[in-house]
Amino acid sequence: MRIHELLEVAATPFPMDRVKPANPPKYGAAVIPMQPFQQAKQVNAQRMQAQQALDPFTEAYITAALWSSMGDDGEPLDSQYGVDDLADETLMKMVHDCQEFQKTYAHLYQEVGMDDEQAGHDFWLTREGHGAGFWDRNLGQIGDELNKAAKSYGGFDLYVGDDGKIYG
Repeated sequence: MRIHELLEVAATPFPMDRVKPANPPKYGAAVIPMQPFQQAKQVNAQRMQAQQALDPFTEAYITAALWSSMGDDGEPLDSQYGVDDLADETLMKMVHDCQEFQKTYAHLYQEVGMDDEQAGHDFWLTREGHGAGFWDRNLGQIGDELNKAAKSYGGFDLYVGDDGKIYG
């Protein structure tokens, strides 16, 4: 065949009603596995829930975490990053820890007149062993209890991953 004949054959419509797949998928069967999409959808839903849970305590906690943690360049993370840069699992862990701390210890810090923002800030600083926090506010026994409670959560060092997200 010559080229113009090949082009004519290629342009001729083929009757698709005569074509049947050898093994047609059953109704509702997915050709592409849906598990990765479902997992991504679930993670996005969890992140949305976590961001909606950013009450003043948690916002102050994250703010303190970003300004007191240093990047590889020696600059505070908050100079280049914000809450949107937290990896999903990091954000969810931070929200979980803040909710748990508030549920268990809010009555203590409220008893001494501390608001949620200051308590969230101090929770991060105390947890990480910085030079300020619950212990240096002259709160007496309640300050000691809050200090011990915050330290029981252990360290949570933040770092920037290769993907530009913040992990802890």
